[in-house]
Amino acid sequence: LNTLADIYVNEGLLAVAAEVYLRAFEKDETASVAGPLRAAEILLAKEGYDAARRLLEKVRKARSGAMERADELKILKVEAKIGMAEGSEDAAADVLRTVVEKDPLDGESMILLGQYFQRKGDLEKAANHFETAIGIKAFEMDASVRLAQLKVGQGKYEEAIPLLKRAQAIQPRDSVGRFLEDLERFMKTRR
Repeated sequence: LNTLADIYVNEGLLAVAAEVYLRAFEKDETASVAGPLRAAEILLAKEGYDAARRLLEKVRKARSGAMERADELKILKVEAKIGMAEGSEDAAADVLRTVVEKDPLDGESMILLGQYFQRKGDLEKAANHFETAIGIKAFEMDASVRLAQLKVGQGKYEEAIPLLKRAQAIQPRDSVGRFLEDLERFMKTRR
């Protein structure tokens, strides 16, 4: 059923895909919510916001009272991503704050909150969230790149270069490498 739903997603039939993902989840009463969460992320990536939201609501009802805290936080995070994508950023940020309060080591939520504050123009709060996420090993690379982008936007090029080098040392990426090279080249021309 999950494979069939993936095919529906590829064909752009997102509402149908959500229903089939849900059926796959309901067929196995011992299944974790990991499958539907993955499905909701896929639907979100394809801009199937309503389908992803309905899927999460049904999973919540199916597992009401029996869901582990970690799964509940994951559902909240996906709901916040949907809200951000739909333009309900303030409400989504409130949900992300709840997630971070309950799980201070959720680096992805920290990065999402940093991006929210960056868009709102509160660069100090954005930087604080990115810096906190840098301290979480699994998110160090992404948070370093986000903080570097923030620094470049502020004209703090010298502070961005070590962050990009740090990110490249953790996990080299072509786009980050090009960004770093361009920034270093720019700094040489300024001298």
